[in-house]
Amino acid sequence: SMRRIKGKETEIQDVFELIQRNQPETERFLPVWQEECSSLPKTENFLKNQMNFKDSMLSVRYGIYEAEKLVGLLECCTRGDVAHLNILVDKDSGARGYASEALRLAEREIFKHGINEIQLECSAYNYLSPRVVVANGYKLAELYDEYDSMHYYHKVIGDYLAGNRAAHSLLKPKEKIKVVQRYVR
Repeated sequence: SMRRIKGKETEIQDVFELIQRNQPETERFLPVWQEECSSLPKTENFLKNQMNFKDSMLSVRYGIYEAEKLVGLLECCTRGDVAHLNILVDKDSGARGYASEALRLAEREIFKHGINEIQLECSAYNYLSPRVVVANGYKLAELYDEYDSMHYYHKVIGDYLAGNRAAHSLLKPKEKIKVVQRYVR
């Protein structure tokens, strides 16, 4: 399951331990998270620095849980009508579908709030992330950026709706018309 992390004391401790437990991966693939969560006070700041979709969301973080154990973290940041995702799954819980399930749940929530595109970045050195991203319908946007060694993937709402007929019911009638006009051209 996935639920929003609001910065409760137990959540702060769980996120701090997750980030630290997954070194050197977090240091290599999510260096900002590594720095922002290098101590409990910094982790608290990291988690409390969030806004809602309604508030022109800057950043929202969700915990990925197996029962009550935190096994991953998903961050969603928006700029305009584009959402950027970062995902971390505990190395001891990998290859169990947590990242795929988190992506599916995040997509439903993101597209329901009027965001038109989701983007993900994968380090060229992380061989697992691109496989998960492509398996979930994301397309390569840019092959490689030599400066930061990243591959860029994206999914637009039209692709999401084409692959998920049930998603049409999530959109209000006015939004359905807007989507058809935007992607049928």
